[in-house]
Amino acid sequence: GMVGLIENVDNLVTSGWKEEGDTILVVGTDKGEVGASEYLRNLHNEVSGDVPDIDLALAKKTNDFILDCIQQSLIRSAQDIGDGGLAQALAECTITGRKGAMIHLEPDKRLDFQLFSETPGRFLISVAAANLDAITTKAKNAGIAVTSIGRVAGNSLNIRVGETQKISADIQDLDAVYHQYIEKHMEV
Repeated sequence: GMVGLIENVDNLVTSGWKEEGDTILVVGTDKGEVGASEYLRNLHNEVSGDVPDIDLALAKKTNDFILDCIQQSLIRSAQDIGDGGLAQALAECTITGRKGAMIHLEPDKRLDFQLFSETPGRFLISVAAANLDAITTKAKNAGIAVTSIGRVAGNSLNIRVGETQKISADIQDLDAVYHQYIEKHMEV
């Protein structure tokens, strides 16, 4: 958790998807880093590998970019990509927003690395179509990578690689698994 001061509540942006049809973007560059990750610990019962490196100057630049976009009302939702990687961030945005997503990932990269890499300094954002050009131009001018991976749609999280559906999970199922995991690990 964290504590901060929000000087203008009109600039408050939460992690949940807001509007059907919004474009979903990844801000920042993924290096496919799964060392010392939740993925290795939970799916392979391994605690190994190097912790991902962080470029502090780039992380600051990326955070400043996100903050500036929020202050200009260009972003509808924002979620950091941290523990659990993109998969965890997508699930959290879907659960908290109570809206689904149609995600398209790259066929030439390992799916597990795309989903579970914990490369720091990345964000998952959703933006209205009217703001997409402004965001991409602003990112290009700042030297920050922005990649469109899908859109807010329906009532389930769907992940495709090329033309192949890899994951489809209803919001209710994601919510149940998420809360059961917390209860199990917190011994509530």
